[in-house]
Amino acid sequence: MQIPCIVPADRITERKIMGLGVACVGVFLYLFIFLSIEYIKSYQDNMFIDWDVKTISAADYTCEFGITEDMYENFTNKYLDETNPISEIG
Repeated sequence: MQIPCIVPADRITERKIMGLGVACVGVFLYLFIFLSIEYIKSYQDNMFIDWDVKTISAADYTCEFGITEDMYENFTNKYLDETNPISEIG
């Protein structure tokens, strides 16, 4: 059985208004969800920065660079004290 898809002329305006209302609700929901997610993301970014500032450690100010054999020999000859109980890396 098939039903014809003909809308009576007196109900076309009513259908258009209902379609417009449904579309407006859809756009409103999209914007609400989008802005909610963006707010949560921004809030979490700020909380991470706050946490990062509160947990500063020596590693935040440490740098690493390579040294040559000549540099190491110069260090051991000039600055390394064999009688010091602290190791050479300590």
